Amino acid sequence: MDTISYAKVAKLDVMTKAMPLFNQGYFIRGDGKIDAPKHIDHNTPWIYTGNPGTRKFRKCPLWHKVYFPYYNIVPIGCHECWKVVVKPKTLRELMELHEVMKTLDSRPGKCGIEQRQTVFGLYGGYFYNDSLEAGRECWEFVRSLVNDINPNISVILKRACTEFEHAFGPSNQWEISDDQRDLEEQLDQLFVQNIPWYPQPEQLKRPIIRDWIHVAYTYGAETYKQVTNSKPLFPPYVTYHNDMEV
Repeated sequence: MDTISYAKVAKLDVMTKAMPLFNQGYFIRGDGKIDAPKHIDHNTPWIYTGNPGTRKFRKCPLWHKVYFPYYNIVPIGCHECWKVVVKPKTLRELMELHEVMKTLDSRPGKCGIEQRQTVFGLYGGYFYNDSLEAGRECWEFVRSLVNDINPNISVILKRACTEFEHAFGPSNQWEISDDQRDLEEQLDQLFVQNIPWYPQPEQLKRPIIRDWIHVAYTYGAETYKQVTNSKPLFPPYVTYHNDMEV
């Protein structure tokens, strides 16, 4: 009979770190697996485009929101995610990028307002790819499209999510250990893997675009007037600092 030791139990215990997830709507199913709440995220600055069925099935909500923050790893599947990142400089450029991305069904991505304090710039567009080779081909394709909007817009190719590189250093130095493989094998058995994908409804996209405009206004980006017929979003203040105005 195997001797039960704390070290062995601790190594096999992947449930304890997952406990806070239950306060977020995760639940244990009858078969013992942990499942996530099924809904479309309405609190997002991103509009998603393209058909995700054109690339490998990726468990981004699970890998990015569970495996990474709760188990402190760059998930194995994320090592083969390559992103073409576009950085529009104005609200008008973001809107033009969105119009282009809507026509690219075979190139899934997203665009919108950057809210992360660790990412430079207010606007962003992302195209997802499953290999370095595919990423480089996508970069050339997107670079040519963006040149028609503004050739000075930055377009880069990077690996996986920004948060991973900030936490674990340069992405070209990432390694996958045997311990990580063992851990992910346990996690894959614990968490439900068949994460459903729901298309973002049009009625949700409209308030997101309105938020883009409001955020640009809030940050003092005068270019927001390019989408308001040069009119201010709100009427100017009545001011009294000049005696002649009293």
